[in-house]
Amino acid sequence: FLLADRKNPAKVYKEAKAPAVELTVSTCRANASSPATCTSTVSWANAPSDSCVFIKGTGQTFACATKGSSQAPWLQTTNPGSVVFVLADRKNPAVVYREARAPK
Repeated sequence: FLLADRKNPAKVYKEAKAPAVELTVSTCRANASSPATCTSTVSWANAPSDSCVFIKGTGQTFACATKGSSQAPWLQTTNPGSVVFVLADRKNPAVVYREARAPK
C-alpha cells in the first residue's frame, strides 16, 4: 500500500504494509461432559475478504469472515493437533493464507 499525492500519484509519501494474516488455535481444554473430546478456540484476523477457515483433509468449512473466532468442541483429547485448520480463499481453497493446529 502506498500513500501518495492525489494530484501527482508519482509522489509517494509513505509505503505501508498490509497487516499480517493471523490464524491461531488455543490449547485444547477437556470437555467435562465428554472426556474423549476437548475444545480449542480458533481465531483469525486480517484475512482477505472472501476468506474461510477449512478443515484440512476434509475440505469442510469451519467459518467464513475476514476476522473472528469460533470454538471446535469436537477435537480428540488424545491428539487434538491431528486436525489442521486452514485459512484460505473461499472460492479457491488451494490459495492458502495460513495453517494452524492445536498445540499438543
